[in-house]
Amino acid sequence: RMIWIGFAEQNAEKSIRPRAWAGHEDGFLESVTICWGEDEFGNGPAGRAIRTGIPQFCRSIATDPDFSPWASDAIRRGYASSVAVPLRMEYKVVAVMNIYAKHPDAFDADEVSLLEDLGADIMYGIMVIRTRGERRKAEEELRRFRAALDSSADAIFLIDRTEMRFVDMNHTACDILGYSRDELLSMGPQDIKPAYPPEMLASVFDTVINGHVEYGVIETLHHRKDGTKFPVEIFLRALQSEQKTLLIASARDINERKQMENELRVAKEAAESANRSKGEFLANMSHEIRTPMNAILGFSNLLYSIVTDEKEKSYLEAIRTGGKNLLTLINDILDLSKIESGKMEILFEPVNVRVIFDEVRHIFSLKASQKGIEFITEISENLPEERMLLLDETRLRQILFNLVGNAIKFTKRGHIRISAQNIHTPNDPDTTDLSITVEDT
Repeated sequence: RMIWIGFAEQNAEKSIRPRAWAGHEDGFLESVTICWGEDEFGNGPAGRAIRTGIPQFCRSIATDPDFSPWASDAIRRGYASSVAVPLRMEYKVVAVMNIYAKHPDAFDADEVSLLEDLGADIMYGIMVIRTRGERRKAEEELRRFRAALDSSADAIFLIDRTEMRFVDMNHTACDILGYSRDELLSMGPQDIKPAYPPEMLASVFDTVINGHVEYGVIETLHHRKDGTKFPVEIFLRALQSEQKTLLIASARDINERKQMENELRVAKEAAESANRSKGEFLANMSHEIRTPMNAILGFSNLLYSIVTDEKEKSYLEAIRTGGKNLLTLINDILDLSKIESGKMEILFEPVNVRVIFDEVRHIFSLKASQKGIEFITEISENLPEERMLLLDETRLRQILFNLVGNAIKFTKRGHIRISAQNIHTPNDPDTTDLSITVEDT
């Protein structure tokens, strides 16, 4: 009256999942719970057949106590007896075939034997279908793998470590080396003459295979079929199979990278040479300018000690200040060279900030007055006395001259103020921080 095939699920409930049926099913399989565990839902013919691997009978559904969980649903649909035949795949019971008849005790030994043969034929057919499907899937995956392999811009080799022979490679490997695939299959990594002796190459391979590193990277040379050679970077990774120990080697042509590295090296050497020449030039220029400037400053100081007229003294003071500024400019140029060479040093020495402020005012006040700008200098009254502040006088002068010079250049009206005040450090009452401000409108 009805036949159905169910597969044994490997879940906690050990349920039997119907996969195919025929005949007068009338919703029976949806309304019942059938398992293959050792409980009331697994003690029916289907559950026992899966557990024991032996055909199981229910000669009378109405009176068999093991069939009681499903009896009322079965009787209502006209089922009177049943038989469950285990189905095997590779000697393991994986499913059960269930047949329901409308008469009690409807199955004898000969019929059961025929049903077992039918079940074997069904499972053979299922196994063939699965095998074909798995083969098609494997062939499709292999096709995709080969397509991905051949689309790579790197040369990829599959190497048998034991025989030191290539067992496969992609099209790029053939194109780069100039060999056909058949030629490369008769060769090994040592035949393309890497810059490694065979024993060293084998040692590198073994290091990767034995798991000492996840992957290996080497740089070497490969020789083409025509004898030309080119640099490569090779990434090695182990591939364990049941029969052989294999290595995947991905070789990348790094000829362009090597050329760029060489060009960068040449450019770096040229830049370093230019910097050395510039430093030598600046040192010579400094010497050539300092010699006459020292003479000018020396005679200015001599005249300043002789001249008594205050107006003439102011002229001499301007000459002395200008000379000092020119020497400062020379020092600035030399400092630029030191910064570029990483030799810049900060030299701390006792400094009188009031003297530096007076120099700044003396140099820039005339230019400020010509533009109608008020030039203001302010120094805090509690600033330490002269020669008590440790500063780099040259750097401080450079900074102030640059800031004030820019302020005068870009200020059209109003004022320019430079101020200095001390900030006591709460953690160390014997020291003070100096705050210098340049302000413009």
